[in-house]
Amino acid sequence: MSLLPSTRTFGELSRAVQRAFGDESGVQLEDQDIIDFANQGLTEIVAENAILKTRGQITTTPGQREYTFPDIKIARIEFLHHDKVLLPAVPFQDAQERLLEIDRNQDAEGTPQWWYSYGDTFWLWPTPVDSKTVEVFFVRYPDTLSGDLEQTLGVPDKWFNPLRDYILKQAYEMDQDWEAAGVKNQQFQQALQSQAEEESQSQFGEFPTIREV
Repeated sequence: MSLLPSTRTFGELSRAVQRAFGDESGVQLEDQDIIDFANQGLTEIVAENAILKTRGQITTTPGQREYTFPDIKIARIEFLHHDKVLLPAVPFQDAQERLLEIDRNQDAEGTPQWWYSYGDTFWLWPTPVDSKTVEVFFVRYPDTLSGDLEQTLGVPDKWFNPLRDYILKQAYEMDQDWEAAGVKNQQFQQALQSQAEEESQSQFGEFPTIREV
């Protein structure tokens, strides 16, 4: 059983929003509006809180320094381990400057000491000389909501009410009810802050899925 269950559906969310907004017939707030606002809210939630943690593994190939991250919506990379050893990340520009000084031709080989990335690609330096496991720890975005009423939201159930508040904020702004929008925005921002504090104090991380790169 997951410590952070994700069971609430888009249908539940849509009904909760329509009831709170007082438009259960969907005259003012259309279904597509709710879908769009929900996806925007999910993106903002995950951008501010590392709630969808997972990891992937690859095996290095001797003589190959360039690799590709998993083909999913990654919010951010948190750590990278080579052969169970944590490698420091070097910003791309800094890595280029460092390489100019120590390995202009990029032909150095050995046990990787650090890594850098650009887009969906990352490099190990120096180039591996043997096959070892690289484990990538990252935060991902949830799957995009399509409007399917049975589709789960893809975030822990405790985010149901904050996501509802985000959609209501957007709906009230669309309706030019600035006071109500302000109240819902405050509630949403408070949820983001309180959950971020809870995350920072937590001693446990959740890694529900292992995906092959």
